Amino acid sequence: MPRTDLALIVPYQEISAFGPRVIDAALRAKGFDSRLIFFKSRSQEECWPSDAEIALLTDLVRELEPRLVGFSLMSPFFALGKALAQAVRQAWDAPVAFGGVHPTISPEECIEAADICCVGEGEIPLERILASLRETGRVPGDVPNCWVRLEDGVVVKNPVTCLRENLDELPFDPLTDEGRYFIENGRLERKDPYLDYIRSRGKYSFKAFRGCPFFCTYCGNKALMDAQSGAGRFHRHRGVENVVAELEDVLRRFPMVRTIHSYDEVFIHRPEYVRDFAREYKRRIGLPFTCDAHLNLLSDETVGLMAQAGLVQATVGIEAFSDDVRQNLYKRKGMGTEHIVEKARILHRHGVLAHYDFIWDNPLESAEDIRRCFFELVLRLPRPLAFNNYSLTFLPGSELTEHFLARGLIRPEHVAGRSDKGLVQWKLTMSYPRPPEVTFWFVMFSLYAFSFRALGREMVLPKLLVSLTARTGSLFLARNVLRAATLVKLACEGGLVAELRRKLLPRRAAA
Repeated sequence: MPRTDLALIVPYQEISAFGPRVIDAALRAKGFDSRLIFFKSRSQEECWPSDAEIALLTDLVRELEPRLVGFSLMSPFFALGKALAQAVRQAWDAPVAFGGVHPTISPEECIEAADICCVGEGEIPLERILASLRETGRVPGDVPNCWVRLEDGVVVKNPVTCLRENLDELPFDPLTDEGRYFIENGRLERKDPYLDYIRSRGKYSFKAFRGCPFFCTYCGNKALMDAQSGAGRFHRHRGVENVVAELEDVLRRFPMVRTIHSYDEVFIHRPEYVRDFAREYKRRIGLPFTCDAHLNLLSDETVGLMAQAGLVQATVGIEAFSDDVRQNLYKRKGMGTEHIVEKARILHRHGVLAHYDFIWDNPLESAEDIRRCFFELVLRLPRPLAFNNYSLTFLPGSELTEHFLARGLIRPEHVAGRSDKGLVQWKLTMSYPRPPEVTFWFVMFSLYAFSFRALGREMVLPKLLVSLTARTGSLFLARNVLRAATLVKLACEGGLVAELRRKLLPRRAAA
């Protein structure tokens, strides 16, 4: 029986996990036996692995007998990934490779826990490593894009030279259960969890771009670009024909898909690409479409073209509550209050539901900054809308992290990779400890975004009610208004009886 070449472990990422899937598909196309192991989903509530789940992982690795064990690691999950790698080493004797975002921007830290650290893109380097392991049983020391620990302990830091120019050369994800595994809730399932998601949600996500054209200081994008400097163009895209051909293939295999999502940081980018994509997508796919965008790049033309093609929802970043923090500290230039409102109206005019990203927990922004933003900006955003509320994570190598470290506002242990905050609080939750005045505004954002179906249309809470509640500053009142609104929603949408049963039946059983 042929031996497994690679067991690639993916801890805590979204199950769409584009990077690992691209690598797996590329290696399979070259004839290698590659396996993907998804280790727990990205849940803040049930994030810590149990001993039983770690045992399932090590037992599976022993069963597969891979020549190489890989880990795809994001910065918030590095500490746990390192612990998993140690457990795997004790169970199976094979070289361990770290790749992904964190190893690319922090290779010095990662090579201490791995035999190979992949800096940047990994399809070509892994092909060479696996070919050598097949032929000689050894990892070559001169692999591009890789730091390699030799048998004598010396670390060879090879330059980054592989940056794939033509993304259309890459094969599509085979979307198969074969050779894919999922460990969650104390169980091992021999399947790809993304397939269940596609079938149950009727939604498929794709990625057309590599890199992002913007360099916001809180993001690791610039650090990623700097790590791969000189290897080629950082921001690249697949051809429209290649993307649409992938979607046609998916629809043939999964006819239940009813929504398509672009997972790119900024999909609505170059007008000529938007025009070509909108034309082909409308003609050949024609399903509702969602994507992320940058407010500065939105225009009546591009939004109009995408809306005609099927765009129904766009996620855009406002990020900061203060114009000064947004434009100067985060370097999202030109994004003052009036500019944001103008772009929001473009989305609304074309019937595109806007989801607005905000970053909370910045020590340089006060509750007063949030209050001012709420009255001067948020209450002017057209509804319906939604807010994605994230907690500020200090990513290693980001300009913002370096700024905060230099000013003594944070310590090294607060940076992702050492801190577990990005694992347990990357999205805001009510249960995480915060000053009550900040929690109050979190509730107020929820109230302004609150919507429900009634009388055949989407309803929102009266702006006057929201504004008056905001002026009280009472967290008790705001929470009770939200509870009352939730009951109205349940009554209008037919979920009130089910909710009452859920709350009352356990109490009766206990009694």
